[in-house]
Amino acid sequence: MHAHVAAIKAAAEFAGYPVHFGYVPTPVPQQYVLIVTGTGDPASEVDVTGTTDDIDARVMVKIVGQTPDAALGMASKVQTALAAPITVPGRVVWLSRTGSLDVQVDRDVTITGTNTHPAFATDFYRLQSVPA
Repeated sequence: MHAHVAAIKAAAEFAGYPVHFGYVPTPVPQQYVLIVTGTGDPASEVDVTGTTDDIDARVMVKIVGQTPDAALGMASKVQTALAAPITVPGRVVWLSRTGSLDVQVDRDVTITGTNTHPAFATDFYRLQSVPA
């Protein structure tokens, strides 16, 4: 799964924003992309040894900007970047956008020096991967 997250992160970086996995470092950037995923669902196909190398996981991509308009503009660029094929050596990978949430303002966070609150857009993707 690590190689898949690295590939998704690399693809998202083409949008031109800092991309983080699982957490955001301090000091918190004013705009960034955060990728969160788990280990995936159990695969439906199991080989004769009782194991599988298939991956079927949900990936959440949170795009954070200084305003709702900024978050929407950033989200469009990130969606375009993630529409490109994801490449993981030895694997056949599909990443498809499955939904999104409305843009929200995070009133629990204040952008340093501005007294304003960041906004975020959230997209969901389905990651599927099988051995090549």
